[in-house]
Amino acid sequence: MSNRAFQLPLVVAALVMFEAQVLSFDPGPVPPPIESWAKSSRDGRFIFVVRLSKLHSDYPKSGLYRNDGSKRLMWEFPKHCSRDAAIASDGVHLIDLEQHASRSDDDAIRFYADGRLIRTWYIRDVLSASWKSERLPGANHKTPWATAAELSEDELTFVVETQEGARLTFEVQSGELIERVSVASRKSIWDISERQVQQLTIVVPFSILALGLGISIGGRILRRRLWKPVGRAPAK
Repeated sequence: MSNRAFQLPLVVAALVMFEAQVLSFDPGPVPPPIESWAKSSRDGRFIFVVRLSKLHSDYPKSGLYRNDGSKRLMWEFPKHCSRDAAIASDGVHLIDLEQHASRSDDDAIRFYADGRLIRTWYIRDVLSASWKSERLPGANHKTPWATAAELSEDELTFVVETQEGARLTFEVQSGELIERVSVASRKSIWDISERQVQQLTIVVPFSILALGLGISIGGRILRRRLWKPVGRAPAK
């Protein structure tokens, strides 16, 4: 056998391995398109604008404006801000909620006053160690950790409910945590994790297939036991 004939299988094997690596490569989630956005306070007196593109070009900077047509800038906000941010109607406070996380040192909630950061809470501060070890994927993938959030204008509190069944109440003016209670007992039996959903998508089809085969085989056995051949009538 020539050296060329001996090298051919090696080249084919290398190409197959390379193709398998390319097909198995996971680039991670595709980042959302960068664009400007705006959000009004609950009473409509203020509008918060984030300038990232040519949209909302009539607002010169990112920040809070009076929503009365004057385009008057109340305070500038030259930082990143999620679309889930809550804008208080007092024209002072803003709460930036990051509902997805991949690591324990990711930001969870940021409290601002007049555009200045006054308090940051990290994922490690708001979730238990067991939940973080089981649910946080790491790397470039993110998972939701908050199920609901509400800003109380009357009491100036911000309430967040987490995936592990806790309700956290923060004071808006200081950003301090003032109450942590468990609401896990109120969760529905249908509130299951993403891992459990993946397991169900594998188990349920096989269970249905096994049930169908069992019914089919059982029906055949039952028909054989009940069926009796009918002979011909004797000739006269």
